[in-house]
Amino acid sequence: MDKKTFQTKDLSVPGKRESALSADMFNKEKRTLTLSFASETPYDRWRDGEMEILKVTSEAMDTSRFQQGVMPVLFNHDRDHVIARVDNLYIKDGKAYADITFDSDDESATIMAKVESGSLRGVSVGYFPKLWETIPQGEVNADGIKGPAIVVTKWEVLEFSIVSIPADPTVAAGRDLETKEDKPVSTANEPQDKKQKKETEKMNEKELMEKQQAETAAREEKARMAERARCTDITALCRETGIADEQMKKFIDDGTSMADVRTAVLSEMIAKNKATAIVKATVTEDEDDKIRAAVSDGILLRAGLRPKTLAEGADNFRNMRMKEVAIMCLERAGEKNARYMGEGELLKRALTTTGAFSAILDSTANKALSGKYLESGATYQDWVQYGSLHDFKAAKIYKLSAASVPTKIPEGGEFKFQELSTDGTNVQLETEGTGFTYTRQMLINDDLDLLAKVPQMIIAGFERKKNLLAYSALTGITYSSANKNLATAAALTTASLTAMRKLMRKQKDFSGKATLNIVPGYLLVPTGLETTAYQLMASSSDPSSNNAGVANAFKSSLQVVVDPALDDNSETAYYMVARPGYVDTIQVSYLNGQSNVIIDSGMDPDALGWKFRFYHDFDVRALDIKGFVKNAGV
Repeated sequence: MDKKTFQTKDLSVPGKRESALSADMFNKEKRTLTLSFASETPYDRWRDGEMEILKVTSEAMDTSRFQQGVMPVLFNHDRDHVIARVDNLYIKDGKAYADITFDSDDESATIMAKVESGSLRGVSVGYFPKLWETIPQGEVNADGIKGPAIVVTKWEVLEFSIVSIPADPTVAAGRDLETKEDKPVSTANEPQDKKQKKETEKMNEKELMEKQQAETAAREEKARMAERARCTDITALCRETGIADEQMKKFIDDGTSMADVRTAVLSEMIAKNKATAIVKATVTEDEDDKIRAAVSDGILLRAGLRPKTLAEGADNFRNMRMKEVAIMCLERAGEKNARYMGEGELLKRALTTTGAFSAILDSTANKALSGKYLESGATYQDWVQYGSLHDFKAAKIYKLSAASVPTKIPEGGEFKFQELSTDGTNVQLETEGTGFTYTRQMLINDDLDLLAKVPQMIIAGFERKKNLLAYSALTGITYSSANKNLATAAALTTASLTAMRKLMRKQKDFSGKATLNIVPGYLLVPTGLETTAYQLMASSSDPSSNNAGVANAFKSSLQVVVDPALDDNSETAYYMVARPGYVDTIQVSYLNGQSNVIIDSGMDPDALGWKFRFYHDFDVRALDIKGFVKNAGV
């Protein structure tokens, strides 16, 4: 097969009604046919007077499925009746055309024969609208289209079918590319009343045909949606309960109802007479998942946040209002009247009828957090240690004696066991939480900033709370000469740091027998000492010496941490903190190591909206005093 191409020709000529089947467009020997499958002819999809118009241009029509080789030609939209392959797609005179080659099986040959004879003339395209413009009653858009109307400006071709009754009578199999108007039948010699009767009968026949076409299309659409939902539900149930793929396929192929499938699955699980772990299998991302990801990223883009990895198609949704997102979710779930609902009913239906809209809200909130678009300003993470607790009960963390080093055990001798301090530190988890509701008013006002940025602000609030607790624990430690963790008050210099380091290295364990030789790792200063601290750590020579040849022994030896939380206690005091691993310092403990804030969501029973709850289980506690030295400064 030749490489697939997409040809764009003259798009300026408006669509016209085509002529009947042209023998030049059908080659029986090669089994090839040219057919027109889409035009810009208005179509009353819901029979309510609002017309739907497909823009047929190379920019509007997405042919990526054709480029990937997965676009079939079906009979009457039946996915089990593939009758031809697509060789080429192109646009001319406001219509979309396809060159196809019929398959050689008997069923395809039968359809080809009916096309050749003229008994099958209709073509219908299956497509997914990606972007559209709604024109209200009485308004006219830039192209001169009068409302009420929906102009689909971006749509994806999924498949097209040779059908018995097409929705658009101006597209068909074997139509000429060069338009020729049908020659009218002369009625010049007929009596006037007879002419009028014929015209009336012709109009009635046309109206009846249009009604039948609309009803048929509606039934087919409803049947397709129901079948798709059945297959999706059966697949999910079978995979979650461990049913074999062969049995799952049999359920689908046999047309088994969802109720009967549930009964069969339950019977099989009971027969096994044992608990079956429900495991969700990892499956390939389907079309709905891709759309939800694209919409979610589009919302973030509109709110001024750009995800690190942008979902395909996100740019197409960045200008879509939240109300339109809700409408799209309902329409994809089979709701035909979504765009005519009031805002309250629309939000209620979107949140309860289908999980797509709530999934988009959840995904947007979670992506806003994972992207870390908003910094909290917290610095505690740079110097604390972390721990894990398994429940909410009060627990005690004991200290070990460093004097209990390995000793020689003579033959028949006894082991010497480590000593435990009786003054261990009590720790206990607490739960902190807050939340907000995305309300009906926010939906109507299209307040995307709230959906994208409020979760970030809430998470930043959790970080600031832990930051405040960590610095409160730091300044709340008992610093004294007796504890050997309080240096003589002095300005921040190499001399004062030397004295503080000496105190830290000479700390002994609780038994008083072993010197710990703790190495300092951090210098914590209030905002007023920030410049001095950074200069001290960056200078090659000692800033306090008049001799430039005197080396600065502290260059790059300590990590400087600046936080205004220290200013609340003292604007002159500074602290030296031990490197990790030498001794316990201040520990932030989480429930089972869960360091991220937990988010859950659901319908708000007290207000029309979708509520988000944020909670976190943690404890911040100073475990020992030996890893800290304070200088009150001057």
